Order: sequence, then structure tokens, then C-alpha cells
Amino acid sequence: MMEIVVYAYDVTVLKHIEEALEKKTYRVAYETEDIADSLVVCALDNDVRANDALIKELVERGNRILLLQSLPQIEPARHYLSLGVYGYGNTRMDTLFLLSAIEALQSNMMWIHPEITAKMVELLTPIYETHSFFGKLSPREREIALMLLEGKLYNEIASALSITPRTVKAHTTHIYQKLQVKDRLDFALQYK
Repeated sequence: MMEIVVYAYDVTVLKHIEEALEKKTYRVAYETEDIADSLVVCALDNDVRANDALIKELVERGNRILLLQSLPQIEPARHYLSLGVYGYGNTRMDTLFLLSAIEALQSNMMWIHPEITAKMVELLTPIYETHSFFGKLSPREREIALMLLEGKLYNEIASALSITPRTVKAHTTHIYQKLQVKDRLDFALQYK
């Protein structure tokens, strides 16, 4: 298993990350020269271009990077992912999201905060309801699939359909299984 290294520019952010990682083994780094072949939880400021050299250096040394920023946005997310970052989220995100992101990176998967993922999906070319995959889905799954492809969040879908977010999640799991996709972004890339 990869060593977890935390590199943060802000003491408050560092404290938040450390509290989330309380049950995991990790180390805090104040310099990046000795970080290699690790999972790096890297909290940086929002100056995209100023962070490029650091990100490239960490990626070249075989690190998987979970980049956290105070104002995560779609364009920086795209930029950092193109540089080789494995995960992208908010410095203040809930502990559950942070731990989920770390587990995804440890499993050699990518992780993007759900709100950023929804925005990315929304930007893809619109789908036509005549798409062949609709035949594999139940009527309710079709409704939910369309809303997912529009970039709607579980709570928004639940509210629009008068069902619970948990039910939306259950339907979404079935949709992904039937269409053999692993997550929302994979679904959008293949079917939108």
C-alpha cells in the first residue's frame, strides 16, 4: 500500500485533513523533494499556473495526487487532471468524501468531487432519447439516466421525482450495472 503524505499550504486546512485521517497512517511533509511513489493529499492555493511545476514534479516521481483547493472549479479540474492528478476536491469537503477519495486513489482509480463531476457531465454534448441504451432500462431508470446526463445531483433528481436520494442511488447503481459503466463520468463519456 502506498504511503499517504499530506502537503498543505494552510495550517487550518492541514488540521482539517489530519482530523479526517485520524485512523489512517500518514505523514506531513513540509518540503516535496523527498516525496516519491506515494499518495499525496496536496492542498494548494487557487493559482492554477503557479502550481503546475509542483504538480508535474510530484507526478514525475510516481505519486498519485489528490489535489484539494478552497474554490474547486471545472477548468482547474480539467487542467490538473491533464497533468496527471488522480483526484480533485475541496479543502473543506466532508471527511466521508476525503476518505472515499483516498480509497479510490489507493485502488488506482480517479476521484472527482461529485459537484465537479456533475458540472463536467453537464458540459458534454446533449444526449438524444433515441439512444440504443434506453431499451435496457426501466421507465424510471430512463428518467433518472436522463437527469444524470444533464448533470443533476441525487438530491435534485429525488426532489424532481418525489423519491428519496437513497432510491435515486439504488436506481443509479442498477443503471451503471446494466450499462456496464463504473461511475457517472464513465456513463456520460460513453452515452452522452
